[in-house]
Amino acid sequence: MSTSGRIAAPLIIALVIALAGCSSFRRPPAAKPAAAGAAARLELDSEASPVPFRWLSDDAVIVGFDVGPRKLAAFGNYVDRAAQKVDRARLSVWDDENAWKASSSSKESDREIVHKRAEYVKDHSPPDPVERYLVFDRMGEVIYQRDFRSYPLTELD
Repeated sequence: MSTSGRIAAPLIIALVIALAGCSSFRRPPAAKPAAAGAAARLELDSEASPVPFRWLSDDAVIVGFDVGPRKLAAFGNYVDRAAQKVDRARLSVWDDENAWKASSSSKESDREIVHKRAEYVKDHSPPDPVERYLVFDRMGEVIYQRDFRSYPLTELD
């Protein structure tokens, strides 16, 4: 065998091994960009919150059945502080996980709405920017509302 044949064979083997080694390492899939206009999950700390809660989904939490309107109003202030750096956010506050599941599978009925305790909506896109927090009573009526766009409060508020 000639000298070039002795050199070529190991080079070919080394090249095949290198190619096989490179192809066996898979790259992680590229991160999908967030859908345009999608609301981000808020960074809420359950230990710093005025109301104990647990996440149900990216836009829903569950609180205790006995949490009153004043505590829910304080929770709204906490949620707004957490949402200061985002342009879009949505969070609904429930006291029954089964009612939340039922409402997500169909249009909210009276049976589910009594378990929806509050809702935070922030969307700064034109033409109608909104940033509000609503607390509901057991009949689904708004008993507390706050529009955070007018913050800080004026003497008239």
